[in-house]
Amino acid sequence: MASDGEQRGNPFSPGFGRSPAELVGRDALLDELRSEIEAASSGHRLCSILLGVRGSGKTSVLNAAEDLAHESGWMVLALDTTTRGLPQRIARAAAAATAADAVDLRPRRRINSLRVPPGIALGWEYAESPSDDDPRYLLSRLAETAAARGGGLLVTLDELHSGEREEVRRFAGDFQHTAEREGLPIGLLGAALPEIQYTVLEDRKLTFFHRATLRRLQPLTSEQSFRCLRATAAGTGGTFEADALCGAATAVNGSPYHLQLLGRSAWEAAGAPEAPIDAAACQLAIREAGREFRRSISEPAWNDLSDAEQDYLHAIARLHPSATRRAVAGELDAPTKWLARTERRLTISGYVRMTNGGTLEFAELTQRQDVLDFAEPESGYRRPADHPNPQPARFREATQPCGEWMPVAKARCALGRGHKGGHRTRR
Repeated sequence: MASDGEQRGNPFSPGFGRSPAELVGRDALLDELRSEIEAASSGHRLCSILLGVRGSGKTSVLNAAEDLAHESGWMVLALDTTTRGLPQRIARAAAAATAADAVDLRPRRRINSLRVPPGIALGWEYAESPSDDDPRYLLSRLAETAAARGGGLLVTLDELHSGEREEVRRFAGDFQHTAEREGLPIGLLGAALPEIQYTVLEDRKLTFFHRATLRRLQPLTSEQSFRCLRATAAGTGGTFEADALCGAATAVNGSPYHLQLLGRSAWEAAGAPEAPIDAAACQLAIREAGREFRRSISEPAWNDLSDAEQDYLHAIARLHPSATRRAVAGELDAPTKWLARTERRLTISGYVRMTNGGTLEFAELTQRQDVLDFAEPESGYRRPADHPNPQPARFREATQPCGEWMPVAKARCALGRGHKGGHRTRR
């Protein structure tokens, strides 16, 4: 049975991978992609990877880029690498594209015999007999057909960070062959979590991706969130009261997914569009959206961290609002190089950011209260002697991390250098 929000035509869509009614804050990026698609038709290279934290709208930008490609007369092959089977997905997507665009994927033919007058006859044979699911052949034939029609082939790869390494390597080789050896108009646009910089982009056998243009999706500003909330509601006849709109835009904290959660809850709480969305509805929505964001984004992101990285974030939460680098170092008593690397890794991944005042604060993925709550069970096991300045043994025992690459876990060993036993992702 449909909810009241669905019956009223709620315009906010917080589902992962769903394109919002209003794509705000990405205009400049989409203009750049449009220019690159146009240039790629003339032989210029198009290979970009969108980097963004969970809920930053990567898939929505991919969808918009695919629309731009279609408008420019390009064919599109939309793929994802969340599970094994990328070659099979390429074959299925190619079959769908051929059906939609009336593409003939049969191998090219050549003359193999000729009879001259009085009876002229030609004999034909296929120039090659590739497998129907050979990705390199499919990419080449699709790009060739698209070029003959004055366009090109855009391949989009979502969730690139989670790809099975051997399949990604094979795809990179097939794509590079089509683009550079055959000189066909083919472009690649991937989307991944920022952590890809420590996995796929560090793979020495994936130098093709090392040359890709990395495009970081920045958090929405409060002004952009304000405009998106207002325009999305207005598109279905809804309105926000001024104070309510300002409060909601600030609570978004830069996350497009959080914006959609908040907007959906506010719409339903107010009974929009029949009634305006007021401050009371927004306060309810802020709490509800915060709980859902914490469950679906912040908690999984926290669980992805090693124990030592969790301790780093917990130290920032305890020191707030005076979490300078020196204060964090004193709180953890950890090696200087490890602290610097951890700050960089957590900054790239969207957990923390440095303020203009020189202090560390939490960024898009989580908030201070979330970290305090997540760390509370462990804090309960600390002995009184450990407070107020706990110095976890894992920092004292390991002066430098091992850093050995573990292919199955797709991560580096977090144990101290020279440790005994097997490698582990957590200390």
